[in-house]
Amino acid sequence: MFLRKIFLIIVLIICLFVFSGCYNTMGIDKQYFVVSLGLDISDSDTLLMSVQIPFPSTDSGSGSSAQSSDYQIYTVEAQTIDEGLAILNNYLNKKINLSHCSALVISEKLAR
Repeated sequence: MFLRKIFLIIVLIICLFVFSGCYNTMGIDKQYFVVSLGLDISDSDTLLMSVQIPFPSTDSGSGSSAQSSDYQIYTVEAQTIDEGLAILNNYLNKKINLSHCSALVISEKLAR
């Protein structure tokens, strides 16, 4: 009985070390962070979704360590927002992350 408890404790301690970790995390180098999301309706009554993604670049000519950002805008046509994000994830080589989205722009036509 005593040996069985010790064996169980040892197995639990080994499991704590083996099964803990970050095996399924995604680093920031494998994600695009959307800063603004725009929604509009097209002529064919589907959703036009536009995302604005910053691409940081350093300006080596100015002599300062400040960074500037260039933005890229991607627009897809889909039935829902989830479908639009899935299309963008398939098109781009990185995953779309909406955690830094600070602006949501909805057209007047879609709002009505």
